[in-house]
Amino acid sequence: MNRAFHCDVVAVKLLGTPHKDSVVKGKVVSVITEVHHREVVCRADLVDKNIMVPINKTNPRFVVLQNKDNEGKHFISKRLT
Repeated sequence: MNRAFHCDVVAVKLLGTPHKDSVVKGKVVSVITEVHHREVVCRADLVDKNIMVPINKTNPRFVVLQNKDNEGKHFISKRLT
């Protein structure tokens, strides 16, 4: 789920029939080869501090999920699509 990054090799399911001079839409069904390294340099969003914006614009934004019981000691990130 939402695992593909820019430059990864993926399998795509085409949505619709390709026609001449038309845009073909598709959905990523699996990641074949992970080319992109999974370490991303981010900065905090100016409006929402739970959103991390990567310096490299080809990467998606991440949301930081924080468990209130841990008082901010542990963070989990989830990609935004």
